[in-house]
Amino acid sequence: MLSTIASVFDPLGFLTPFTLKGKLLLPLQSLCHDKVGWAEPLTSNQMTDWISWKESANDLISFKVPRCYLTPEFTNSYRAELHTFSDASTIAYSVCSYLCLLDNTTYKVAVSLIMGKSRVAPKRAVTIPRLELQAATLAVKVADFIKIELDYQNLTCYFGTDSRTVLGYINNEAKKFHVFVCNRVERIRDSTNPTDWRYVCTEENPADLASHREEIQNIPSSWLNRPSFRNQPDFRPTPQSTIYTLNNEDPEIRKVFIHTTTTRILENRLVDNLEKWSSWIKITKIVSNIVILITACQKTKLTHSSPQGKLIFNMIVKLVQQHYFANELLLLKGKARLPKLMTLSSLDPFLDKCGVIRVGGCLRDSLSC
Repeated sequence: MLSTIASVFDPLGFLTPFTLKGKLLLPLQSLCHDKVGWAEPLTSNQMTDWISWKESANDLISFKVPRCYLTPEFTNSYRAELHTFSDASTIAYSVCSYLCLLDNTTYKVAVSLIMGKSRVAPKRAVTIPRLELQAATLAVKVADFIKIELDYQNLTCYFGTDSRTVLGYINNEAKKFHVFVCNRVERIRDSTNPTDWRYVCTEENPADLASHREEIQNIPSSWLNRPSFRNQPDFRPTPQSTIYTLNNEDPEIRKVFIHTTTTRILENRLVDNLEKWSSWIKITKIVSNIVILITACQKTKLTHSSPQGKLIFNMIVKLVQQHYFANELLLLKGKARLPKLMTLSSLDPFLDKCGVIRVGGCLRDSLSC
């Protein structure tokens, strides 16, 4: 069975609808999946389908392909465009490329099938959008190959698909996809622009024929020059203003979870804690322990026996003053006089060299830090 299928010499894929049927009838996938031995006979149904396909291969003799891309009416002035279509079904996905030539003088159009290619769908379950994306990726690879092989200057490439989901993937600029879709979209964007792609309904998509099994006698002649715009004076696809958006529930869109943390800032948290104790001695001990801990982290030596009583005193007073007299501190730091509306204005307050608010007047010179 394998040798018979391989004996059909079709490197350019002109017989893609026919050879695809042979690949599907083989049925290699099911045989391998069921671990059927090489010498075991086929079932009656499988044998009937296989014999029918082999007999239809006799009609290949009458299948003819015109190899000249240009007709005698063409002048030396013409432009060339490559139109590649892709399609997928549950059993296979395929592409086909057509070379479209337009005479700049007579406006005659010549359309020729350049290459067709199909792949059998994987045995494991794959969604139709993924198969359609696989077909679009294959279309880009085929177009890249044809551009290298064809000796045409300024060959313009266009692509068509009947999957709006694939067009949404290609046109996407914001959402992130899972690895499968992300890698294939990146491959497509490397060789094409989103503006090169257009939507083609299934009835007008020639690749739809190549993704379904067909007898050789059932392959229409339009397969060789299929695009519906082939007889129009200007056969380039009209740029579409439709924006293909993706559904947020699309399983291929990678969900992004944002974790927000709300932090409540309490000014002078230490002052709030000081209100829990009514003993000044206890407060000084607590603050002293905090200072010792801080200085230990800074690798400085400080013990309870150190002359730090005044330091602790000033620290506690400054914290309390920053909490209750924040506006007064700002004015005093700027060396401004306090307005009479402020409570401390009548006490003629000032800042000592330690930054502590002290009462002015006669006590200005008697108190030091």
